[in-house]
Amino acid sequence: MASTEHQLYDTPAAIVLQLFIHSLRGEKERAHSLYAKFTSATTTDAFDDSDFDGVYQLAGRDAVTHVQRDEHATASAFRRANLLAGIWLESSGGGDDDAVPLELERVEYLFERAFIDMNVHDPERLSYLRVLEDVGFRKHNAYLSDGPSVEFSRQHVRVCRQLLRTLQHLESRGMIASDSEAFTSAEVLRWMLEDDVLDGSEFVLHHYVIEQLDGIHSTLLLFLSDFHELNDREDAENYVARLRAVDAKLARADRMIEQQAEAGVLPPRFALDKVLQSIETIVASGVEGCALSSTFVDKASAFAADLVPVVHTLVRTVVLPAYERLAACVRAVADKYATDDAGVWKLPHGERFYAHCLRHQTTTTMTPAEIHALGLRRVAAIHDAMRKVIVEQLGEPADTDPMVFMRRLNDAKADERLFYADTPEQREQCLNDFRALVAESEALVAPLFDVRPKQPLVIKRVPSHMEPGAPAAFYYEPSLDGKRDGQFFVNLADMGAIQKYEMRTLTAHEGVPGHHFQLSIAVEQKAMPAFRRSPSGFTAYLEGCTLCARPNALSQVARSHSHTLNSRT
Repeated sequence: MASTEHQLYDTPAAIVLQLFIHSLRGEKERAHSLYAKFTSATTTDAFDDSDFDGVYQLAGRDAVTHVQRDEHATASAFRRANLLAGIWLESSGGGDDDAVPLELERVEYLFERAFIDMNVHDPERLSYLRVLEDVGFRKHNAYLSDGPSVEFSRQHVRVCRQLLRTLQHLESRGMIASDSEAFTSAEVLRWMLEDDVLDGSEFVLHHYVIEQLDGIHSTLLLFLSDFHELNDREDAENYVARLRAVDAKLARADRMIEQQAEAGVLPPRFALDKVLQSIETIVASGVEGCALSSTFVDKASAFAADLVPVVHTLVRTVVLPAYERLAACVRAVADKYATDDAGVWKLPHGERFYAHCLRHQTTTTMTPAEIHALGLRRVAAIHDAMRKVIVEQLGEPADTDPMVFMRRLNDAKADERLFYADTPEQREQCLNDFRALVAESEALVAPLFDVRPKQPLVIKRVPSHMEPGAPAAFYYEPSLDGKRDGQFFVNLADMGAIQKYEMRTLTAHEGVPGHHFQLSIAVEQKAMPAFRRSPSGFTAYLEGCTLCARPNALSQVARSHSHTLNSRT
């Protein structure tokens, strides 16, 4: 059965939205029943209003009243629900900036609507979250998101403004008690919405499309190779569809990079050099060496061997040429606009943008000067703690400068107690050592945590195309459906940058009990609104939590490893 009105991912919008709602509410049986009815029905008469109760609850009273008017009263339940879904999408995704607040019966409906509206138009984000796959829907996995573009960002601002107006309206009706859990969720949502509205209104061009850490050139490949599921034929066909869309996505990136450069928004030259190095690595890998080819061969050959040549053709004719064009774009803007200046102070309205970024990262109202002063005090305190360990436990002179001592350690590349050799065997040994540290830390923290993550932690090497600009390590939390494990990536490009005495700290920070405990446990909180289970954007919480956890959890182990004592600080 098909409908040409109000589609999402080539599917009637009412079906997609209702499946999304069932997923958020943990109603798997109802979701599977609805989708089975849709895929098998030959007529819309098979549905009634109760099949779409969630859409009616979240669309808002005015929208419901509209579809229940006389001219729609004789329409089928399916058609009315899809008209209602169309009104929903128009008001959230493409409506004007002056959209009226929604009339909702419960504040919990706003929390659900907020999560749906902020994600449903972003298929890459949906694939990462895996909020629809668990109820049987995967068609969004054939699409790439419409960004990066100014319009994509402005659409998000429109969504946030309507949600913010609705939150304020519900507050004015006395629907959020100040002593309730809903009040905490409402305050978190308010902060997120206000922050996103300011960011997208005043600073829509200020976030680099390309930079050495998280630029689109590397994150797109990581997304397709690690976060696009490849478990059966449908997944494989969706993968092929996404490869076809790479050219258009990187063309949007080209245009956005040029817009940013013309507006005075461009990373410093050293960052652009690393971006180009990464892109050149991707292009030089060739068709079969490209991560997008090897990933498909490794994961999908058993059930989609006939698509391997199709993937190779797309990598050769679509993907690699698009990356070559991206490299040419980066070189052109670098030659014309790049400088060695580093820091957002150099950007248009840089001082105001810097203050905004600090508020976004910390959620405080401290001024930049106050935060800088706090940082200096904290660095001094850390140096004092390091000096105490260096002097009292390692026998160094009392006037030892901690940074001079650390440079001395870092220069001892040939000391196998401190560093790994630059060989494939030692790279594998490094990964195995991290796995052993995770197991050791798991045992250590067992008596300290009565709540532990259900998902395991997987240690992986940073893909080669990301290595030039990637940090020493980073972490990705499990998916909301629990089907993807926590992932701890380690950068092995330069083995001289892997200090054995820092590995325990890195394990505690990124893995156990750091981000893996913090974010995996958050994902598992089914009773909490979904926007709080995936707490991106709250950097002070995300990083501060791990900084607090690691010294307490590791102090016992650190005492028994003299060459790792520095990791306590």
